[in-house]
Amino acid sequence: MVNNFPDAVNLYSVFELTTYIRQVVERDDGLQDVWVEGEMSSPKRPSSGHWYFTLKDDRSELKAVMWKTSAARQHYQPEHGQKVRAHGRISVYEARGDYQLLCDFLIPLDGIGDLHARFRQLWDKLAGEGLFDPEIKRPLPAFPRRIGVVTSPTDPESHAGTGRGCTTQNPRSAAPYRSIWRRCDPSGTRRWQPGRPVVLQ
Repeated sequence: MVNNFPDAVNLYSVFELTTYIRQVVERDDGLQDVWVEGEMSSPKRPSSGHWYFTLKDDRSELKAVMWKTSAARQHYQPEHGQKVRAHGRISVYEARGDYQLLCDFLIPLDGIGDLHARFRQLWDKLAGEGLFDPEIKRPLPAFPRRIGVVTSPTDPESHAGTGRGCTTQNPRSAAPYRSIWRRCDPSGTRRWQPGRPVVLQ
C-alpha cells in the first residue's frame, strides 16, 4: 500500500506536544508572576495537604492548585463562593493537557462572588415558592418503571451510559429512547430543550 501522506516534519506525540506547550508557557516571564482575581469554586483539601480549586468569573474559569508547603503557610481558609485574589504562576498539567495556576498565596476579598450571589438569590426565590418543601416532594419508588433522562440529541455516550446502568442494575428493565421536543414559539418551531424535566407515565 502506497503511503500518500506528506512527510511530517513537525510530528509530535500527544505527550511531546503537551510537554512543549508547558515549556513555552513556563518560559514566558509574564505568566510566572501573576495575580488572578475571581470567585472561589469547589475547593478541595484532601489528606495529601494540597488544595485544589477553580477560579471563575462570568466568562471563564481557571483550575488552580496550591501545594502542601504553600497551603501550610496559608492562614486564610477559602470557601466556595468567596471572591479572592490569588498569586502564582501558570503551568500545564501534562497528564490531562490542562493549564492551571500553581498558587502560592490567597487573599480574601470583601463579600461573596457575583456568581454565588446570583445562585443564592435564585435558591432563595425558589425556596420562597415552596419548591424545596419536603412536604410536596414525592418519595422515590424502590423499583421505578421508567426513568426519564434529558440530554443532547448528539450525545450518544449519555444514551449508552444510561442504558448500561439501567440494564446492569435491573436486567428486566427496558431502556427505550425517545426524542422529546417542546414548542418554543408561535410559529411552530420546535427545538431540543436539554435539561427539561420529563415525566413518563
